[in-house]
Amino acid sequence: MISYETRRHFFNTIVAKYKDYLALYAFLNNGSTEGCVDFGDFYWEQLYHSIHNVEIKLNRGY
Repeated sequence: MISYETRRHFFNTIVAKYKDYLALYAFLNNGSTEGCVDFGDFYWEQLYHSIHNVEIKLNRGY
């Protein structure tokens, strides 16, 4: 079972990645974040990839 601290750390890591994404997006778009992915979509994308990429790699023997 995953503890609260582990889940919270994982969530905080995704929040930090999202903030980095926003900063880079704004940098590349003259300071605007218009059109960027919202946090909910970003979170699910990160969650999906972190879970399913591990499963795919394990199934393929990577």
